[in-house]
Amino acid sequence: MFILTKDVKTATSNLWNNKDMNKETLSYINRLENDKKLWFIEVFNEIKNVMPLEIEDGFQYGMPSFYVSFKTYPKGYHVGENIPLPFLALAYQKHYLAVYFMPWMTELTSSHDFTTDYTARTGKKLNAGKVCLRFRRPYDLPMEWLKKVVTSVSVKEWIELYEKSVRVRDHKSRKTLSRDNHNNR
Repeated sequence: MFILTKDVKTATSNLWNNKDMNKETLSYINRLENDKKLWFIEVFNEIKNVMPLEIEDGFQYGMPSFYVSFKTYPKGYHVGENIPLPFLALAYQKHYLAVYFMPWMTELTSSHDFTTDYTARTGKKLNAGKVCLRFRRPYDLPMEWLKKVVTSVSVKEWIELYEKSVRVRDHKSRKTLSRDNHNNR
């Protein structure tokens, strides 16, 4: 579980002195309410500490994110030029902290096992969507569990699954397109 730093000022100033952190991420964190800020900082730092070297942190889609570096995967994300492949993002929504873990609910994670493990650790049902894990309070989020989930997928495995899913989508799109073109003749 969490040992929250009681001094918001110290935690925030330590963040601002971190030259490695993206300015948009710092700004995002600074806009949070104090109680949410502390929790967010701790989760962000814990996740950053277990990320492999091929993963960089930055800001994507309006939230602090971790993504595969262009040095590791120069192709990037298929939705636009110069967008690195997302891996994980954090956002504070109105009533909860959201962890968007892209490999969640894929063949790479045994999400059923992680869900069962979460329930065993907390006695609660995991609030999860396709890629989103939602936590209302710090004690709802066992940090060791989250680090285990995040590190369960290697960067290489994530890239391979991503490329496979994009090929499948492209293949389906072409099939649909050619069928539609054929019907319009």
